[in-house]
Amino acid sequence: MSDLLRKLFKPYIFLVALAAVVIFVYTIFYLPFTWTWLSILFTILYIVITTSAVQVSESYLFSMDLGCALLILFFFGVQPVIIAGVIYPIISAVIYKKRKLTTKIFNIKTYFNICLEILITFITYLFIRRFQVDLHTFDGVKIVITAGLIHISSNIILLFLVDSFYNGAWRTNHFALAQIKIELYSIVLSLIIIYTYYNGEVLLTFAIFSLNIPFHRLAQMNYLLKQQNQELITDTLTKAYNFKYFEGVLKNNIESKRDLALVFIDIDEFKDVNDKYGHSAGNKAIIDLTNLIKGIIGDKSILCRFGGDEFCIIVDESELDKIDILD
Repeated sequence: MSDLLRKLFKPYIFLVALAAVVIFVYTIFYLPFTWTWLSILFTILYIVITTSAVQVSESYLFSMDLGCALLILFFFGVQPVIIAGVIYPIISAVIYKKRKLTTKIFNIKTYFNICLEILITFITYLFIRRFQVDLHTFDGVKIVITAGLIHISSNIILLFLVDSFYNGAWRTNHFALAQIKIELYSIVLSLIIIYTYYNGEVLLTFAIFSLNIPFHRLAQMNYLLKQQNQELITDTLTKAYNFKYFEGVLKNNIESKRDLALVFIDIDEFKDVNDKYGHSAGNKAIIDLTNLIKGIIGDKSILCRFGGDEFCIIVDESELDKIDILD
């Protein structure tokens, strides 16, 4: 299964890129659109907000970028959001390069983010263009909520697929309950923003967007703190938990008298792999093994790396039936 998923990575990237190019050409050169000062202002605002959101975390939707995107799609058209979707990943890549988080601005990640934004924007637009929204009715509210759900679900599914194909294992973390709660909160914010603009309160709409700035600062501080804590308990190479975390979890389980199983793993004759093919190949083998194990064990079981080629899985009591699979 792991090899099959990885083989799908390049065809998937190609199809996403091809679809994005076709959509971009169609929307920019064939769909009629007239720029106004409001559409320009909201496009700039959307770029600023979305770039700020990406700097906090790429999966962190505690922002108003969804509300801004939907507002533009409902009242101005698809073109501003498409253009913003091309610009903001490039700005984000420039920021990452300055922070030495990446070596290149234009890499496959930047290109995919651009294609992703174009696709999810156009998918949402295909739904929105069918309706004349009256937010004073319940049907109008349902249309806005549905558009938000379509936008978010498209984003989740496309990211889930690329992450799974790249790592060779189904990455179900994209469907985490905490993430879903944040996304639902984004829909509520979107409804408030769109309703405010719909009632002609343009200045109030901009005031609501301005609240995004302190939210992002708090979110960024919280994210960086979590990132630092994560680095203390995570193995640098494999992103599995380290021995320090293993000791803490084992101690807590013993003290709480929970049933568990420990599965110890090592790679036979791993030194020969390093000697014959080099440490880069050895590191890749370690990472591949880690991803393979993560794809097998349950969400409640924990994979730890002791060092070298030695691993241990703490199997939760609710998933003891998976031990036979691991054997």
